[in-house]
Amino acid sequence: QTSLTIAVKNSTVSVIPPRPDLICFSSMLNCFSKHGMVSKAETLLDEMHESFVPNVACYLHVIQALGKSDDADAPDRVLKWIERSHRTIPRPNRLLYIAALRGMRRHGRGEEAEIILDKFHNAYPNRGG
Repeated sequence: QTSLTIAVKNSTVSVIPPRPDLICFSSMLNCFSKHGMVSKAETLLDEMHESFVPNVACYLHVIQALGKSDDADAPDRVLKWIERSHRTIPRPNRLLYIAALRGMRRHGRGEEAEIILDKFHNAYPNRGG
């Protein structure tokens, strides 16, 4: 990583700018999601995969925002992120499934809700009836 050189009085100081970490990315995803910038949140989550393994909170922000979105293809995008979370998180949190199911209910997408329920039952075989 390159450093910035700053002149202070008669000397110079080299400063290494902070590198974004998982907390920074998660905070940005939360902000984008809460302010209706779902596409920006999805783009950031995509970019994040290049440097980090996103955690449950990162996916949760995007899935919750998509659930509230008025975009016609939002349910399909929720399914995409649920699939991707299964590839990157050893065992996705139940909150992801709940958020996805709420989004499907809001959009009236019963078939997709069944797909999510099947994924939940596969991830948690001894729970949830």
